[in-house]
Amino acid sequence: MAAEKGYGPEYWDGLFSARERRLPHEAAIDDFIDGMGRGRLLDLGCGDGRNAFYFASHGFEVVGLDYSRAGLAKIERRAAEEGLAVRAAYGDLEEGAPGMEGSFDAACFIHAPVGPRSLAFAVAALREGGALLVISFLRGTVDPSSARHSVGLDEVAVSSIGRELTIVKRADYADERGCLVGILAQKRPRA
Repeated sequence: MAAEKGYGPEYWDGLFSARERRLPHEAAIDDFIDGMGRGRLLDLGCGDGRNAFYFASHGFEVVGLDYSRAGLAKIERRAAEEGLAVRAAYGDLEEGAPGMEGSFDAACFIHAPVGPRSLAFAVAALREGGALLVISFLRGTVDPSSARHSVGLDEVAVSSIGRELTIVKRADYADERGCLVGILAQKRPRA
């Protein structure tokens, strides 16, 4: 996860260290979760795991990948307390992580950066037929001073998903915070 516009590991460590309350899962996940099958899920840019635990409560075995050590520590504590199948892994979305190729039935970016390198890593981590879920604000639709602005999708990133995968479903949402897009795609079999 390249430190985009000053939102590097130190920023996220501070955010996840200070955030005590558990936020509700993104309502948009419910629109897509049934189309994702079940099995091993890679939560890319998982932060402190709020979505990882939601997926685990719906039958997934989750590996959360992030470069915020504070966020990952919260995941490990909560997983031990609640006994849910969530494991924390340190890694940068732009660099990938060794040994994850072809290991996952599903992967997700929920408000995490989706660029060419991170998308290539996610696709490589999926097994054939695996599902990729992306839910993010569209760039330019939210307050540019907020962290959400720095991790949003642009239409170029949306179209690049379709080059690597088959888009199964797309839904657009709008609220007072901006425009949100949800995309569910499936990894194509090798030719």
